[in-house]
Amino acid sequence: MKLLQNEFDYRTWMTDEFLEYDDSPSSAMSQDELEQELQRMMPSSFPCLVYVAYSGNPNAPERLVFTSRNQVAEWAAAMGLT
Repeated sequence: MKLLQNEFDYRTWMTDEFLEYDDSPSSAMSQDELEQELQRMMPSSFPCLVYVAYSGNPNAPERLVFTSRNQVAEWAAAMGLT
């Protein structure tokens, strides 16, 4: 799980850790494809928490789950923390 404070944190985490993009000529995707993927997967708001959800099926792709500040606040209230 990772806290993403802003779009810069998101882009850095996605590029370096999740997609492991290295910008070399042998990369699996071009810079344009990377940008399209970053835009497609971007959360609706920041800050947020993100984690990788695995299905348990090795043939199924993992998916990212973004949790908004509002959801965390709701959970904290339900747990009596606020």
